[in-house]
Amino acid sequence: MREKKKKRILLPVILLIIAGLRIAYLIYEYGVYFYVDDYIYKFNLRRGEATIKMYLGSEQDVVLPRKVGDFYVIGGSCWIGDFKYELEYEEKQAGIIDYRGEKEEVVVPGSLDGFWVYNRAEAFKGNDDIKTIIYKNSINGTVYADVEDCENLEEIVFEEGNKKIITDFHNNDKLTTVVLPKGVEEIGGFSDSKSLENVKIPNSLKIVKQDTFIDTKFWDKHCNDKYFAAGDDVLIFLNQDVDDDVIIPYGIKHVCHDYWREISDFKSGTSVYIPDGIEDLRVSIVGYETVYIAGDSYKDLSLDCDEPGVVVAQPNSQIEYYCKEQGIEFRPITDEEMEIVKEKTEAAAKETVYQK
Repeated sequence: MREKKKKRILLPVILLIIAGLRIAYLIYEYGVYFYVDDYIYKFNLRRGEATIKMYLGSEQDVVLPRKVGDFYVIGGSCWIGDFKYELEYEEKQAGIIDYRGEKEEVVVPGSLDGFWVYNRAEAFKGNDDIKTIIYKNSINGTVYADVEDCENLEEIVFEEGNKKIITDFHNNDKLTTVVLPKGVEEIGGFSDSKSLENVKIPNSLKIVKQDTFIDTKFWDKHCNDKYFAAGDDVLIFLNQDVDDDVIIPYGIKHVCHDYWREISDFKSGTSVYIPDGIEDLRVSIVGYETVYIAGDSYKDLSLDCDEPGVVVAQPNSQIEYYCKEQGIEFRPITDEEMEIVKEKTEAAAKETVYQK
């Protein structure tokens, strides 16, 4: 009898021990949740790491913990105010992935406790309340704004201090105005915003990325300007016959990537004429038989040339050394050819329209 009683008592104890060990293993392997100083964390005991799962404090003066006890915080996601952030600790950046507010004017912060803030496409997708988005001065001077299907969005404002603005806009059909700040040097990605018309480009602008204004009213507004320039003498648009040679007007310092077209757009034998005075020559030159370049040195140089094209420029110049390194056919320019480049580019300068 006593043996049977012992067995009856022992069996539950063993089962409890097994269950306890199993629970301990699961906690050790998969983690456990605890609340510490306004945050709920998932702690991974095996790795000594903590992941943020929820924030319960004030949206003012947010402090992102780097360590909780002996556990290193490696990331996570949580709502802070009206924004839900994906926290990327290794990159020290916070991506806005959702928005729960109902305001017509939304202000996107430039930083979150030292983390660079940017917003992903899903942040405002399908929102029909927002009419204006204001991007505060970014902690590193760079704004990345991905906005799509924001039905009633009319205006986007970038505050002064943002020097590089990269956007990816899609299906924001009521967006009419983009306000660029003084001091901005690089922009890109405003295409596919059909109603976008009001864009004042500051004098500081140097770089305009490919397809920046394609399929916008701003693009349409300048369709009759053979050459349209803005900013720090940046050639923004070119409207020419595909049978004509490609000429960059004299006085232009920077060339928007939209200036160059695909090989299929041009007839065989088309030539390109690039004047002296260009500061940054970063272009893809495809489908051209001869590229004449008057300048001899550049702050930034990148040529992508397809055969059978040949680059014609000054001997012993930066261009010649670059072509030899890249395997691009090169020959020295003659005095007569240099004079032709000068005549063509100066004539084009007289047809250039500058934004006022």
